[in-house]
Amino acid sequence: MVVEDPRTRARFLFAAAVLGALLSQPGHLVGYLGHYGWRGVAVESHGIHSYFPSLLGTSLALTGALALVALLVAAGARLAIGRRRAPAVPFGQLLLVLLLVQLNVYAVQEMLELEYAGQSLTGSALAGIGAWGLAGQLPVALLGALALALLSSPLLTALGALRSPFSWAALPSFGGVLPALALVPSQAPAIALRGQRFPAAIPRRGPPPATC
Repeated sequence: MVVEDPRTRARFLFAAAVLGALLSQPGHLVGYLGHYGWRGVAVESHGIHSYFPSLLGTSLALTGALALVALLVAAGARLAIGRRRAPAVPFGQLLLVLLLVQLNVYAVQEMLELEYAGQSLTGSALAGIGAWGLAGQLPVALLGALALALLSSPLLTALGALRSPFSWAALPSFGGVLPALALVPSQAPAIALRGQRFPAAIPRRGPPPATC
C-alpha cells in the first residue's frame, strides 16, 4: 500500500523549480551559441561574463548529482514495491515551471550584466533578452520536463512508500526474517512459566537413609 499525500506533488513541482534554476545556465549557453555561433563560447568567458564558466560547471555538476540520486531512488522503489506506481506529473506543468524559472533567472542575469557594463536597459535590449532567452531556454526546458515527467511516477511512488508503514512489510529481505525473529523471544517466557505452574510429577529422590 502506498500512501499518497497531496502535498507531495506540490513539493515535486518546487523541486522542478530548483532544477530550473540550475538548467538556466546550460540554456544561457545555448542562447549565446544561437546568437554568436561558436564564438559564443569565447564571449561567455571574458569580460563581464568571466564568471560564467565556473557557474556553468557548478550547475552541470549539481544537475548530474541530482539525476543520479533520482535514478537510484526510482530503482529502489521498483525493487521494494514492484510495479505499483503513483500517477505521473503532467509534462505541461513541468515544462511551464521549468521555462518560467529559467527565463526569469536568465533575464535577471542579463540585466545585471548590462548594468555592470554601463549600458542602458532599453526596450530593444529587453526584447533581445527575451527572444534569445526563449531560444536558448526552451530546448533545455523541453528536455528537462521530459526527463522529470518520466521519473515523476517512480519518484512519487518512492516518496509515498517512505510515508507508509505498510510498505516496509513488502520488502523481500525482511518478509521472512521478521516473523522468525518475533517467535524466538516469545517462546522463552512461555517455557519458563510452564515450568513454574506444572512442577515435575516425580520429585527427585535423595540417597536411602542409613540403617543401623
